[in-house]
Amino acid sequence: RLLKGSGYILRVPAIDLAEVSSGGGSIAWVDRGGALQSGPQSAGAIPGPVCYRNGGTEPTVTDANVVLGYLNPDHLLGGAFPIDAEAARSALTEKIGEPLGLSDTEAARGIHILVNSNMGRALRAVSSERGRDPRRFTLLAFGGGGPIHATGLADMLGISRVVVPPSPGVFSAFGLLFADIEHHFVRTHFKAFSDMDFTEANSILTTLLGEGQKLLKAEGFTDARMRLSTQADIKYVGQTSELTVNMGHKIFSEEAIQSLHQNFQIEHEKTYGYTADDPLQLVNIRVIARGMSENSRIPESITATPPNEISEPTNRPVFFSNNYGWIETPVRDRSSLKDTHQEGPIIIEEYDSTTVVPPTWQASLDQIQNIILEKKG
Repeated sequence: RLLKGSGYILRVPAIDLAEVSSGGGSIAWVDRGGALQSGPQSAGAIPGPVCYRNGGTEPTVTDANVVLGYLNPDHLLGGAFPIDAEAARSALTEKIGEPLGLSDTEAARGIHILVNSNMGRALRAVSSERGRDPRRFTLLAFGGGGPIHATGLADMLGISRVVVPPSPGVFSAFGLLFADIEHHFVRTHFKAFSDMDFTEANSILTTLLGEGQKLLKAEGFTDARMRLSTQADIKYVGQTSELTVNMGHKIFSEEAIQSLHQNFQIEHEKTYGYTADDPLQLVNIRVIARGMSENSRIPESITATPPNEISEPTNRPVFFSNNYGWIETPVRDRSSLKDTHQEGPIIIEEYDSTTVVPPTWQASLDQIQNIILEKKG
């Protein structure tokens, strides 16, 4: 993320993501210096983790989670996908445990902690490194493996609340289906605030607003269903990087410039921890054109399909940390949390995901079926 390759950096509209190669198929390995590593190599879906018994031979994050008891040691997908826990244990012992002098449990726990650390760096990159205190936020955990690691990440960053939405394994697909139409338009206009020509700047802004309206109209949106917002990329004169701030006006004027100056100072303080009295410079003019659906694209509730209901309460041994060791842990489904707070440790199994609730956390269900995990005390 910090190292630039050759070529030219292009500043184009993109979804702001901080990615990290720590999926369930990430391969754990020992480097030449004898240090444990995870990824970026992946076993992929085929052959996949060793526990899938599809030909994989290298231990992965999923194998470690199976050995620790976080994942069902017999099957996934409500029983449709068999799991071989012993194969995962053997691979961990051979490839990680023996070279490092660790037991299979220690090797698995080391992989789990290493992956959490890798993901923690990505979370810091989008929070504390941008002037946002992660302790003030709620962590949203989704994906097949996200809820397994969520509380570990939350503990690392001081976050005390985690939300696991219904059907977490396909939550990204829901987001794609439910999101409103949105287009971004950007035009460079490199001018110091003191040299601003409002006529020239407004000509650019008007053009961008017109392009946004034209595109949305071509997609079938009426004027009443369009939402056009304006932003500006600004920096101190001589500064190498700029910040994007909301403009709040549809034209450039003295009032708009004052508003931009104030918004920039607030954003700069949040991001870098200081402000200066230096003059400001406009870099880019931005317009975001959103097409609002006539009816809400988001349903009032989401029902997991197929639901994963555990007919008989079960327990299994789970290793949470060296302090707690192995604990005989209840395994329940999401519906068992209705109208109650359940103290950890508990494992919540679903068709498409598993949520791990350590001893220091508790779980409940809100009115729209989200699992709410809260740090005790």
